[in-house]
Amino acid sequence: MLDIDFGLMLISATIFLTMMWILNKILYIPIFSFMKQRDKSIKHDLNNAEDNNNYVDELNKEANSIIEEARLKVNSFKEESINKEKENAKKETSRHELKIKKEHEIFLKSLNSAKIEYKNALLSQLPLFKNSVKNKILEI
Repeated sequence: MLDIDFGLMLISATIFLTMMWILNKILYIPIFSFMKQRDKSIKHDLNNAEDNNNYVDELNKEANSIIEEARLKVNSFKEESINKEKENAKKETSRHELKIKKEHEIFLKSLNSAKIEYKNALLSQLPLFKNSVKNKILEI
């Protein structure tokens, strides 16, 4: 039947245990230490990425607040500029209105003086006109 050779079994067990010890030292321990280091590195990188995301979020918030502040300053500056220009336009308009009113008054005065001159000229020519009308009537 079966013959069991204890010597061969002992040698096989010794070879097996020696191979396990050699594989453990040469292969398994370096692989497990590499895997642990890789896991630590991945966790470290994930923590760094999370910290970077938090930092980027803070920077985005700060940038948004700066942009909003700049918008408010630009809008206030724009409003101030518009108001100044409106005031300047009002001043300029009122100055031109005064100038036009003065020119209008001068024109009305010259018109009145011309009216008086023409009236006086017509009145001075009235006797001549009357005589010429009388002569014409007499001729008829």
